[in-house]
Amino acid sequence: MKVKEITVSTSRKLGLPGYSSFDVSAFVTVSLEKGDDVQKIYLRAWETVEKQVLSRITDKGLESPVAKEAQDPDDPQDWLEHESPDEQKSKIRSAKKVKEMKEDLKKANKLARDEPKKNVPSIKPTKGGGD
Repeated sequence: MKVKEITVSTSRKLGLPGYSSFDVSAFVTVSLEKGDDVQKIYLRAWETVEKQVLSRITDKGLESPVAKEAQDPDDPQDWLEHESPDEQKSKIRSAKKVKEMKEDLKKANKLARDEPKKNVPSIKPTKGGGD
C-alpha cells in the first residue's frame, strides 16, 4: 500500500466554571512526496497539531493537566494515552485476570476431554405404557 497523504487531528475540551467549557481542535493534512519517510512525517504532523491546540489553551490563559503533562520534556508522549496511572494499573490487572481465566478454562476443557466420564448415569429411552 502506498500512502499519498496523511491527516491527523486532535482536540481538547476543558471544563470551565459555570458549567461552561472551552473546546479547541486542530488538524493537518500532509501530501507525501516520493522518498518521504512516512513515520517521520506522521510524527511531525502530530507534533504540529498538538502544539497548535496547546498554544491556543495557553494563549487563553487556561490551565490544563494534559497541557502540563504534554510539556514535560522527559516524557512527551505519555499524555497521548489519556489514561491516569490508576487507569493504566487497572487495565493491566484486568488483562492479567482475563489471561488467568482463559488459562483456567483451557485446563478445565482439557480435564473434561482427558478424564473418562465417571459416575455419569446413562439414560435409556423406554417405551411408553401404562403402569
